Amino acid sequence: MGIADPVGSGQAAVDTDVVRVYLLAPDALARTGLRAMLDGQPGVVVAGDGQPGPRALAGLRTLRPDVVVLHGLSDPARLGLPALSEAEGMRLLTVAAAPVQGSTPDSVPALAHGELPATVSAPDLAAAVRLTAAGYHLTRQRPATSTPCPPALGPAEVSDVDPRELTPREVDVLDLVARGLSNAEIADALTVSEHTVKSHVQNLLGKLRLRSRVQAVVYAFEAGLRPAR
Repeated sequence: MGIADPVGSGQAAVDTDVVRVYLLAPDALARTGLRAMLDGQPGVVVAGDGQPGPRALAGLRTLRPDVVVLHGLSDPARLGLPALSEAEGMRLLTVAAAPVQGSTPDSVPALAHGELPATVSAPDLAAAVRLTAAGYHLTRQRPATSTPCPPALGPAEVSDVDPRELTPREVDVLDLVARGLSNAEIADALTVSEHTVKSHVQNLLGKLRLRSRVQAVVYAFEAGLRPAR
C-alpha cells in the first residue's frame, strides 16, 4: 500500500483520537463484516452504515463522519460521493472495488482517497482508516520490476524527532500501534502488563511530541519504521 502526502482538510483529523466511520455497501453482509472488523479497533468508531441511495446520502450529511468506507462500489462518482465528501469534509476509502471501465490504477485517487483489497485484515483496515482521516492517499502497490530496497529511516512531517533516537522497545511499541493493535493486544505481544503498555505509549507520544495514536501511525509510515504495502 502506497501513501501520498496529506492533502486538503484531512490534517484536522490528525488531532482527533477517534475517527468516525460510515460504512456504505449494497450488501448487508459486507456491512456487518466491516463493522465486526472495526469494532474494538483503537481510535476508530463506526458511526453508521447503509446501502447506496438517497437515505444513505442524507445520513452522511447528518452524521458527517471523518471517513466513508465503500465496499464493492466500482464508481463512487456515480453516487455523487466525491462531491459530497468535498463539501462535508469527509474522505472516501474503497474496499474490494471493481475497476471502473476505461479507468487506470492511477485514476483511482480521483474517485476516492484510498483503495484496499478484499483480503485486507482488520488491523490494516483500521490503520488505513486512520491514515485516510489524517489526509493521506492510499494506493495498492504496483508489481515491482526489480527487488525493492528496504525503507530508509528519515524525517517525518508529523514530527521532527529522528526515528534513530527511539529505543528498540519504543520501535516495537510504535510498530504495533501502527498495525492497529489495542493496548491489551500489545501487552500480549510483548508479554507485559497493559499498564506498562499504556506507560510506553504515553512516553512514546511525549518523546515524539505527538498528540494521539493517529499521529503515531502517520509517523511510523513517514519515518520508514513501518513500510508502506
